[in-house]
Amino acid sequence: NVVGPRFRSVHLQLDEVVDTARLHSDTVAERAATLGVPPDGRAATVATSSGIGATPDGWIKDEDAVAALVDALGAVITRMRQRVDSTGEPDPVSQDIFIGITADLEKHHWMFQAENG
Repeated sequence: NVVGPRFRSVHLQLDEVVDTARLHSDTVAERAATLGVPPDGRAATVATSSGIGATPDGWIKDEDAVAALVDALGAVITRMRQRVDSTGEPDPVSQDIFIGITADLEKHHWMFQAENG
């Protein structure tokens, strides 16, 4: 629903974020299953537990979309850093996975911040 003169660049960056999510989702689900935790990737579960706000209905101006993504990625990065900290001692394998995901999210965060320069 993004509109504006930067539609294409924002759209392409969003595609990269989706690719990152797809890349890491299987790894996280497999790790959860390995630890005996049933992964729950249902849309409703993810939407209510993600820690990010709802996206408004209708068309979203490109600069508003970028600002929303900067905020959303920042919130997720904060939560991921908490998970990195909490898994260091009891589960370094999970911590390593979380570190990799966090690094990718931080890259996307920086790219969107640069978009609004």
